[in-house]
Amino acid sequence: MKQILGDFVTGQVNVLIFFTFLAHQTLVTIDAIFRTVVRLTVTHRNLLEWETARAVRDGEQEETPVDVYLDWTPLATLLIGGLLAEFRPHALLAAAPILLLWLFSKPIARWLDRPLVSGRSEITAADETFLLQGRAKNVALLPGLFHCGRPVAYSG
Repeated sequence: MKQILGDFVTGQVNVLIFFTFLAHQTLVTIDAIFRTVVRLTVTHRNLLEWETARAVRDGEQEETPVDVYLDWTPLATLLIGGLLAEFRPHALLAAAPILLLWLFSKPIARWLDRPLVSGRSEITAADETFLLQGRAKNVALLPGLFHCGRPVAYSG
């Protein structure tokens, strides 16, 4: 029963996150479709475009389109809410929970993206002994790869 309850809660959280970022994901997808169509039919340039892992790690690109669309999501939400209020006021009540999620998607993303609090765990003397014994067994299994306790290049 505990497992079923845990799975149920996990599923509900996944659905909540899906709905929270649905508008943002829609903007990103529309951008990708638009860029692809323009590149294939008009410019014929940058057909393959990606960022290297080093560029991402070094933070060379300051703000990506994904970040811009996360900034635009509340504006799109207000526009959709205004259009609903004008043309379908009876639907506004039903749409309000989703619109609120979209309105607060950037703070929610910031909250989800925060660093995890790392708890320090101490290694006990028994743990250290266990690890050292495991290391000794592994070294004994690979005598040809070690010389004086240091790894040596393996040429296959």
